[in-house]
Amino acid sequence: MRPLVDHNLSIPMNIEAELNLRNILLVNEIDQLITAEVTLRVFWNDSRLTLNSDHYDFCDRFGYYVLLHPNAINKLWTPDLFIDLSKDIRHPQVEIKPSSMLFYKEHFVRMDSRFNFDVACNMNFGSFPVDCQQCTINFESYSYTDTQWNLNWRKSGHEINTHIRLPEFEHRLIVNKEFLC
Repeated sequence: MRPLVDHNLSIPMNIEAELNLRNILLVNEIDQLITAEVTLRVFWNDSRLTLNSDHYDFCDRFGYYVLLHPNAINKLWTPDLFIDLSKDIRHPQVEIKPSSMLFYKEHFVRMDSRFNFDVACNMNFGSFPVDCQQCTINFESYSYTDTQWNLNWRKSGHEINTHIRLPEFEHRLIVNKEFLC
């Protein structure tokens, strides 16, 4: 069950996110797929979680926090985001998939996850060889509606790797204001 806002299930919960586009691994024109590697950082408040104020391990731009082991993520509520039209999602790992959960003061939670995925991209080659393709990648909630969640991208914190090289393509990242529910 999702965390309550002011002990009231009828108030939508605020979820925010940041995206780091680490790499565009492949543009497959024949299958009309894009393969990308990203780090997705998701933020929310969970009033059910409380830590002693003297038990914080680290400090960053959001304040003092405790870092949990990635296996703890499976024991706590997390947003059920998925990528619409994704064909495959992979979590590169050695022993544990690259993800983390941080607890801050005032019940603030941050979850980071690094993964790569293949997503469908309807391409139109009618203007070839000077065509321009726009591939929209939608992150959505699987089970919650916009009356239960407010899903928004944070105004800052998005990154794009400036060293991405696609010999036949130019690329750019546009972060739309809202998620879809």
